Amino acid sequence: MMVTPHRSRSLSSRVLHSVAKRWATVTVPMVLTATLLLALGQPLLLVVGLSLVIAAGITGLLAVQAARRHLRTIPSRTPFRVAESE
Repeated sequence: MMVTPHRSRSLSSRVLHSVAKRWATVTVPMVLTATLLLALGQPLLLVVGLSLVIAAGITGLLAVQAARRHLRTIPSRTPFRVAESE
């Protein structure tokens, strides 16, 4: 009988995948902000800067939410799979 540890993706990998699936949640507010600021005649550097700050903030919030969600699913002990040898 051989015991092998269960392999799962790392927490950071799962969080990145979760945030990547929600790309529209980050992109849409960034584009709307840029469009509004350009329509109001703001300088391009300000528009780009504020859009990136908004995107970074939303990405951070999504990452925190995903990490909390994935941490709830991690068991207290690492599960082991038992391989039957014949």
